[in-house]
Amino acid sequence: MKKVISHLATVIGLLVISSSVLAEQQLYVEPQVQQKPILNLIQQSKKNIDVVIYEFSDPTLIKALGEAEKRGVKVRVLMTSRIHGNYAPIWKNIHEFQDEGIEVKRTNPDFTYTHQKTFIFDNKKALISTGNMDFDRYPNSRNFLVLTDEPQEVKQIVDVYHADWQHQRPHLTQQQLTASQLVWSPINATSALVKLINSAQHSMDIYALEMSDPAIVSALEQALKRGVDVSIIYSKAPFAWSQQDLIKLYRQGANLRVLEDSAPFIHAKAILVDGKQAYIGSENFTTNSLQRNRELGIITQQPTVLNTLKSTLAHDMATPAYRVSELVSSPHLALPHQTQH
Repeated sequence: MKKVISHLATVIGLLVISSSVLAEQQLYVEPQVQQKPILNLIQQSKKNIDVVIYEFSDPTLIKALGEAEKRGVKVRVLMTSRIHGNYAPIWKNIHEFQDEGIEVKRTNPDFTYTHQKTFIFDNKKALISTGNMDFDRYPNSRNFLVLTDEPQEVKQIVDVYHADWQHQRPHLTQQQLTASQLVWSPINATSALVKLINSAQHSMDIYALEMSDPAIVSALEQALKRGVDVSIIYSKAPFAWSQQDLIKLYRQGANLRVLEDSAPFIHAKAILVDGKQAYIGSENFTTNSLQRNRELGIITQQPTVLNTLKSTLAHDMATPAYRVSELVSSPHLALPHQTQH
């Protein structure tokens, strides 16, 4: 009997270890890794790859997806129905996918933009990105990609993909989406991010491309009032889009780091709270992004992800930055003709 119990304990222990390995997450940092981890995941896929994306122009990745399709992997691509600016590149990319034999569909027009940036591999792994697949056009952007194989998270991402592929109406609701770590626009993004910000007790480090949503800005103001050390990392070009709210936070005590042009362009959207949990995703901190777009992010407590994020933050915080006073004295900053979202 003792041997049976011992054997059962060993089996249970192995199952626990197996489960913890299965639910591992990994963080990839751009521009250091470029397409490499995505190419590896594409090449490892055996059954299907589903992609939902705002912009996808990288020829290396398009070719890799085409090669996957040719070896029998079913590849589908959902591309946004609308884009900020010129539509011509979208049509060009759609034709490039079709030339590779890949099924492409435009996303549900009910959303202002489908700004989500996600890959699903064999319905077992999901890659959640802050950046588009446009390494050919923007090779020096700071972005993050979170790979998860947690079953409930992956299942929910798959379910939403299928619903969006069919342009399902009515849209899925919070009650139907039970993976609490996922941040979906326009479903729970505002409430999830405000809750995360409100949980901060000591420190908050933020990567932002845009920041103007009243609920997010108000939550950050309240965090500053209760003594939380808030740091925000930005690039100069998009600073003008959110200048009024950023300066308001700066004057209330936020540490605002607007990196010099030689640094990677900050396209990442991330919030690290007390060094213990972090949001990483496609959502910008704007009302349109949080409440009208289709977007996806994730809140994680995985030590490996947090450690990589912390080391990247430390590097970027030490990068040369503009004096905020110089930027404030130039209220009409010139914006580039072509901007990233």
